[in-house]
Amino acid sequence: MLNNSQLNRLDGITKLYVDTTISGLTMSGGSGTSGTSGTSGTSGLNGTSGVNGTSGVNGTSGVNGTSGTSGLNGTSGVNGTSGTSGVDAGWTIIVKSANQDVTNNATLQDDTDLQFSVVAGGHYMIEMYIVWSANDATGDYKFDYALSAGLMFGFGVYWGNGQTTVTSVNASNQLTSADITLQTISGNVSVIIPMKIIITIFVDSNATFSYRFANASAGSGRISRTWKGSILKYKRID
Repeated sequence: MLNNSQLNRLDGITKLYVDTTISGLTMSGGSGTSGTSGTSGTSGLNGTSGVNGTSGVNGTSGVNGTSGTSGLNGTSGVNGTSGTSGVDAGWTIIVKSANQDVTNNATLQDDTDLQFSVVAGGHYMIEMYIVWSANDATGDYKFDYALSAGLMFGFGVYWGNGQTTVTSVNASNQLTSADITLQTISGNVSVIIPMKIIITIFVDSNATFSYRFANASAGSGRISRTWKGSILKYKRID
């Protein structure tokens, strides 16, 4: 058991130890209460937009749908009127535009429509479809072909009333040829008769080729007529 003197010394040592120890330490206090949150700051400016990316590759086209049914055909338009002349595979076609009469005259007359120009040295093929009539069995109807100048040489055939077979015809080797007489089958000028002629010619001059006709025998009131619609077609073949 310690006496008072020893206790006092021990108390001094203890106090010294405690003071020394406490002075070398940092004593942490307990956590304080949290402060209130500060006010939020204003939002920053938006950044600039990024560059657009490249477009993707187009997809493949879809399959075509099936075709619809065809619509109904429209009605045909009206045919145009026929021309008076034209060209058909090298042929030039002349259609007589009006009836032409020769009355009380046996001199062969140029047909006013059935004619065309020829060139010296030319070879021509000619077809004619003549519709004719006469009002008198004696007057009848005769025809030939002629050039306005120079000579023509050629041959041909014709089919007509008064002939039972195809007859060879010398078209002409002079300005006028021997005429050919056709016999009417009626004394009525309104009764029409057909004739077909095919000839080939060579000409030595520039001239006009003409179909000609007249009375076979002249007489008062005798009419020989070449009808509207008669046709002459020709082409140069050299």
